[in-house]
Amino acid sequence: MGNRANFVIVKDQDWQLYYSHWAGCRMLDALIGGPELALRYAESLRRCEENDWCDPLWADGGAVVDLDRRRVVFFGDEVMVGMNERRAVLEVLTAVWPYYEICWAYDGTAELPGYVGAKLRPQPWDKTPTLKLSRGRNHLCHLVSAVDPTGQLRFWPLWWNLSQAWHGPALLDKLPGPGILRIRLGKIPEGGVHIDFP
Repeated sequence: MGNRANFVIVKDQDWQLYYSHWAGCRMLDALIGGPELALRYAESLRRCEENDWCDPLWADGGAVVDLDRRRVVFFGDEVMVGMNERRAVLEVLTAVWPYYEICWAYDGTAELPGYVGAKLRPQPWDKTPTLKLSRGRNHLCHLVSAVDPTGQLRFWPLWWNLSQAWHGPALLDKLPGPGILRIRLGKIPEGGVHIDFP
């Protein structure tokens, strides 16, 4: 049991990895006070070796605070589940971290080691969920709609277990098949997202 998280401080072209057993669902507690509080918070955590990252399957949150490049990359926290709340919190973080770029880690723990040039331990199997179409028009789904560069509107009624928007920009490359041009659903979608291709 726990809400595991890694916390990384980048300073003077070096980095230190920290571990928290309970902070994964409370990442904003560490970030909402700005750089000085985040540094004090990290120093209260257990220091780790550079290869001692949380298993992505069990990590509920994580953050990299880069004091050199003035960037924060993070994921986790119960408040960040709703899109409206997430947008509002990102605006607040921009205000309390002046001159810092605030970024969401769409790939969770897998994204954080890459930021500092580290690697996760090899995983015995791929835990990344694949996107799949819902079983039929009368089943729950998350509806993804997209307008491609030619102006063509397409739809993907995807299996509804997770909001597909959390894949971030990579969602465009993960969509199964070319999509459909017209859709008629027997149930209101559980959720959805619309994308205008660049």
